[in-house]
Amino acid sequence: MALVRLWLQENHLVALPKSFGQLKAVQELWLQCNLLNEVPQNFGYLASLRKLRLEGNRLVALPESFGELSHLHELWLQDNKLKSLPENFCQLAALQKVCLRRNELHLHDATIRTLEILGQVAELKEIWVYDNQLAQLPTNFAKKESSDPSPCCLIRVVGFLCSKMVNAASSAKRMRCRRRASRGPTTPELDPLIQRSARHQDVQV
Repeated sequence: MALVRLWLQENHLVALPKSFGQLKAVQELWLQCNLLNEVPQNFGYLASLRKLRLEGNRLVALPESFGELSHLHELWLQDNKLKSLPENFCQLAALQKVCLRRNELHLHDATIRTLEILGQVAELKEIWVYDNQLAQLPTNFAKKESSDPSPCCLIRVVGFLCSKMVNAASSAKRMRCRRRASRGPTTPELDPLIQRSARHQDVQV
């Protein structure tokens, strides 16, 4: 039986093995509150992934293969160091909720194009982008036509701030994650875990 859920949150991971992309059956992946600077280039091979949590890491960029996660419904990327998004980010056609708050996103050409096209994703309901370094949103952001007027087809821009207004409770939680991630060893060995994935349905670390 293939691995479908993998919970690795609140550890001290600084990198993921190249073999990580072999987890093609994983639907739910929790990697929040680690020390990740990047994810493998083959991350987009996780073809079944529906929910991904990467918040509270040190990510500065996402791999180009990220746009191949065609079944992804929820994406949590807050509390990282992302300055831009890959251009194929807008190919996440099944995306319903994306959280990008508290990163370092700027309104340059690539980010403008990504936000413009994200605003047209048919399934998208919520975009969280507050507490970045954006000065404005694209003029056609969230101008989406749909034959179905029901609320589930409408985009709700939950938050957008031009300045650094950090919620105290969220900041405290983020600091707790950082403190946990700063203690202990550097990189746990993950390859044996992945090699055993076919024999386990759920793994919680």
